[in-house]
Amino acid sequence: MTVQEYMAEQIERIAASLSDFISSTEESVRSWKPTCDGSAPTRSILEQAGECIAVNRYFAAMLRGEEIQAPTGGMNGEPPASAERAREELTASTGELVEAIRAMHDADLTRPFPHWRGPVAGRMLIMGA
Repeated sequence: MTVQEYMAEQIERIAASLSDFISSTEESVRSWKPTCDGSAPTRSILEQAGECIAVNRYFAAMLRGEEIQAPTGGMNGEPPASAERAREELTASTGELVEAIRAMHDADLTRPFPHWRGPVAGRMLIMGA
């Protein structure tokens, strides 16, 4: 098994787990944001899912060598409207990401990829995806 295949399988497993968690959460709680006086702002489950979807697509585009544009509203853009939509978008965006990872050659693991923080080795991108 290659590093690329291992990371792709892990990403698929985590995305499926997240989708199941969202689906099994009561609908009345999916938009809830926990609060604690003096703490940083928090996000709902659907907002966190939206961020995961955006990041999946962002990393997939980077690995494909495409010009990267942050989604409207940044990584915390508009969240999916429902658990079903979150599952659909997580599945699609995860598919995009793992396809890009599986297409990587071994030499891409050490090749620098453009990143907004500066060049990043491919292995670091797929470990952080």
